Amino acid sequence: MIILCPRCESSNASHRGIRHGKQRLQCQECGKYYNGEIEFKEDGEGSTLEESDNFINIICSSKRMLTKEDVLAQFKIDTNIWEIEKWKVKTSEGYRKDRSVEWDVSGGSVIHGKVRDTGKMLVVPLYHVEVRLIKRTVPSIENISKDFEKLQLNYKHPEFKYSNLNLRDNMLEVSIADLHMGKLAWGKESGEDYDSKIARQRFIGAINDILSRNKDTKFEKILFPVGNDLLNSDTVSGTTTKGTQLTNDSRWQKLFFDVVHALIEAIDILSSTAPVNVFWIPGNHDTMSSYYAVNYLFAWYKDSKCVTIDINPTPRKYIEFGKCLIGFSHGSGDSKRIPQLMQVEAREAWGRTLWHEFHLGDLHHEIVTENGGLIIRRLSSLTSTDDWHASMGFIGAIRKAQAFVWNKERGLLQIINSPI
Repeated sequence: MIILCPRCESSNASHRGIRHGKQRLQCQECGKYYNGEIEFKEDGEGSTLEESDNFINIICSSKRMLTKEDVLAQFKIDTNIWEIEKWKVKTSEGYRKDRSVEWDVSGGSVIHGKVRDTGKMLVVPLYHVEVRLIKRTVPSIENISKDFEKLQLNYKHPEFKYSNLNLRDNMLEVSIADLHMGKLAWGKESGEDYDSKIARQRFIGAINDILSRNKDTKFEKILFPVGNDLLNSDTVSGTTTKGTQLTNDSRWQKLFFDVVHALIEAIDILSSTAPVNVFWIPGNHDTMSSYYAVNYLFAWYKDSKCVTIDINPTPRKYIEFGKCLIGFSHGSGDSKRIPQLMQVEAREAWGRTLWHEFHLGDLHHEIVTENGGLIIRRLSSLTSTDDWHASMGFIGAIRKAQAFVWNKERGLLQIINSPI
């Protein structure tokens, strides 16, 4: 039988002839003493534990690989008091006799026994797991008091160091969704008045508010999605694109020109700060009329060097900016498939970028979810509650416009809320 030294770091094969005493063991190979309990089997399996006030050493030899949890459970180590400082695993070979025992039992008693022994020694692969634990340091009242006094004597208040890291390589996204210009709401019926004049005031006011709060930030460009139920109705008879009848405050011809004039004013304000990229996002209220409005803007700004109008009719748009990829959709018909669409429709840009968001409208209130590395953000609205929403109980949404500051490397830096 070979007994292994529980502490020596040399080859286990040379650990022979450990002398047993009542209180301790001594390895004749390395000369080190060991205090504690030891139990070794013939095949070299066994475990040792050495404990003091501040540390515990455990060494286990086993034919199977023991985990940290196995060792801590075997010795009932309280992890609230002790923490692992060192974990070490070695392998070696142990030996056992090639023998087996057969018993004949009758009536609960052994009547005959036979030992089969070939006289050979079998090699047994062993894992040696060494764990060293130290006592967790728990701050005492005395230690805290001393540290407080020491810190108080030497502490110097840090100075604020201004960083201009966020003032470059940035893009501003101004997404004013669900304005519903042309909607008519009577305050006595729905809780608040709303018409084209109020909508225009909130629209232009939000843009000025957003730019005023970012006057010190330099933007490479500004994203300005147009559509997203910018108009309340889409037909001559004043219905949504699919035919739902609405309450409007204006004839469709006048409403169209009111909208494009407001858009031109907004774009000119934005372009005084940075180049503006305008693109179309069809809503379920204004699919046709908002597309006509974007084409009107395309003609108006055809010679502009700082305003770009994208009249691409695709229902979703994707903007890549540095390591950022932002998707845009109204979200009224495709919301259940949004988590998968960006990876399919913009697969190459998805692979090049790190920060991914999809911005949707339609519901008039803010909802943010995250799905597989994609943040899906429902945007708030500036519009008021009309008679239908009031009767259905769809009330109480916070009315605000939202804008977003994107950095090429760091992703979304800031969300700007412009409440009314």
